[in-house]
Amino acid sequence: MPHDVIMPALGMAQDTGLIVAWLKQPGDAVKAGEGLMEVETDKATMEVEAQVDGFLSGVAAAAGEHVPIGQVVAVIADTEDAAVTVEPAAPEPQVEDARPAPSERAAPAETPREPTPQAAPVAAAGDGRILASPKARRLAREQGLDLGHLARSGARPPYHVADLEVLRAVPATAPAAAAATRIEAQAPRAQFDELLEFIAAETGAAAEPGRVFAAFAAAALREATGRETELRVGIETAGTTAPARLVDPDRISLAATCEAGPDGPADLIVRDLTGSAITAMRRDGENAVVIQIADAGAHLAIALEGALAATEAVALVNAFAGRISEPLRHLL
Repeated sequence: MPHDVIMPALGMAQDTGLIVAWLKQPGDAVKAGEGLMEVETDKATMEVEAQVDGFLSGVAAAAGEHVPIGQVVAVIADTEDAAVTVEPAAPEPQVEDARPAPSERAAPAETPREPTPQAAPVAAAGDGRILASPKARRLAREQGLDLGHLARSGARPPYHVADLEVLRAVPATAPAAAAATRIEAQAPRAQFDELLEFIAAETGAAAEPGRVFAAFAAAALREATGRETELRVGIETAGTTAPARLVDPDRISLAATCEAGPDGPADLIVRDLTGSAITAMRRDGENAVVIQIADAGAHLAIALEGALAATEAVALVNAFAGRISEPLRHLL
């Protein structure tokens, strides 16, 4: 049977515990007595050990979070395929529709309990993530299968290895709600600017915001749609005439030098307008999802436009804005 991992009381007057670090990652095998996480109390940092053998699953609190005593922070499953990766939702920045009326602001829609032929919702957690066992996720990635396609077909999560056979049988033209959507948002820029300074100090060269934006945007798109296959990301910077084309910029170091990827249509375009007087622009005939970032004082203004279902678009913008306001989310 699955075993709950709870936040223990490590002090006399302790109401919450601060998770300093996870010593195991979701899907890792653990043995009774092995350290799972480090927790900080008022007086010391202590290691919390696993009580049973199994696989770490359902992690519901990230490093840096204060968790009430007695609350479940993870589950230890009996088998690898029974372990489900569930990453916690981050605080969502305010996201609005392009229209100014408050009643028309976009908000994430809850996942319906039962799929219907008329709608093709992404079967995911409340924050838009696809729920799947680490083994199923790994095999899907190795075999070039897109779990998001399975979700859009109406199959209910969590997904396990046996569901990959179902995914192979899903027609490539499975219907999906993909109307043109536009969303605007803002995110505090202080920690993002600190990240650029850190990268510059570590590498000895000025960090390129567009390169970091591309990594954040690719990771946010995967989070919102469940896509595991290759992502081609175009990076356009105001004042330049030669846009970069990178492949999977979210799967390498932010400080790494990337060579331009192969030619062909981009899945996602990141348009970096920071450092210029331009706040928004649009080109006719753009078929890819486009994310634009512009200066807005102490914030960065974000605009998304493209053929995405509204729930996916909102989840993408929330995930992207969350990484800008708290870059540690991406690094972890």
